[in-house]
Amino acid sequence: MSSSLSAEISIVMACDEGYAMPLATALRSLVDSNQENWPLSVYIMTDRFSDAGMEAVEGSLPPGSADLQWIMIDLQKFETFSTLEHISRLTFARLILDEYMPTTIQRVLYLDADLLVLKDLRPLWSSDMKGRCVVAVRDEWIDEVIKGRINDDSGEHIPRVQIYFNAGVILIDLPIWRKQEIGMQAIQFLTNNPKTRYADQDALNVVLDGEWTPAGALWNFQGHISTRIKSMTPRPAIVHFITGAKPWLYEHGTPNESLFDSYRTRTRYARSLGERLSDVKKSLRLKWHRILRRFERSSAQAKST
Repeated sequence: MSSSLSAEISIVMACDEGYAMPLATALRSLVDSNQENWPLSVYIMTDRFSDAGMEAVEGSLPPGSADLQWIMIDLQKFETFSTLEHISRLTFARLILDEYMPTTIQRVLYLDADLLVLKDLRPLWSSDMKGRCVVAVRDEWIDEVIKGRINDDSGEHIPRVQIYFNAGVILIDLPIWRKQEIGMQAIQFLTNNPKTRYADQDALNVVLDGEWTPAGALWNFQGHISTRIKSMTPRPAIVHFITGAKPWLYEHGTPNESLFDSYRTRTRYARSLGERLSDVKKSLRLKWHRILRRFERSSAQAKST
């Protein structure tokens, strides 16, 4: 680690109150997995968050574990840009984070709110960035789509880049980001391509095409729908719940609901008994429908033979 790099890990997140529970859960996993780095400095960019909501998020964390700083931002410049249905317009905040960070901070780690941190972040924080402004992890699915290895209709609406990265976990060198005007370039791309499939993530991939440093896949593990995280060896440092199939939406029946809930129960947003019973019903209903579909497919195959 460079002697000029601050020992204090600075985290940036972006979230509105509609995502307060996932935010509190992500933060709880962050501080629980990084006790040697307390207090963590966390900047939360938002355009609206009530005092009660902020208090609930802050109260979800152990005393002294993190210094949360709430930053109110104006999203008006992003009104004409589109996002996928399950993605908040706060996603664009990462493009202008340099405008709100103190100039004394040289490096920040941007984290989406739909993830869990399961290991110490110090190795990622102290990465050799090789003179580039971003360290990120390849987005395996999207990169395979744009290279034609996976057939998907959305592929034609994704910009062609050398390697496509996921912007949910990015380590940023702020002086280089500012000098190269990365955010401004990304906004210009969105102005020219307001309907691009993955919005600001597409924009960052275009602006940084071939000019970012890769990190190992376990720093932004995206295979949560097909893989039970608890059974993985080694376990990811960060598991990122991409797509709309989130582990707190029990109607999707994803395999990491209990892992997510193990952190959620330590926050002010723990599920009540009634909510737990309702979620069990949803899960059982989903499993029953899946069993019926498998039986129907087997019956149809048997008849065709």
